[in-house]
Amino acid sequence: MTIHTYAYIHTYNHIHAHTHIHITRHTYAFTHIYTHTYIHTHTHKHTQLVLSTG
Repeated sequence: MTIHTYAYIHTYNHIHAHTHIHITRHTYAFTHIYTHTYIHTHTHKHTQLVLSTG
């Protein structure tokens, strides 16, 4: 294995790992926001239902 090939693989692995971490964090943030919004909306609808039925 030449130094050039090693450097290429090292760079590729580094970029791939960084991209994976970035995607994972982005997905986690998106999921968190989605879940929070869903719970908030669901709770709000539930509260309206309770208030309207008295």
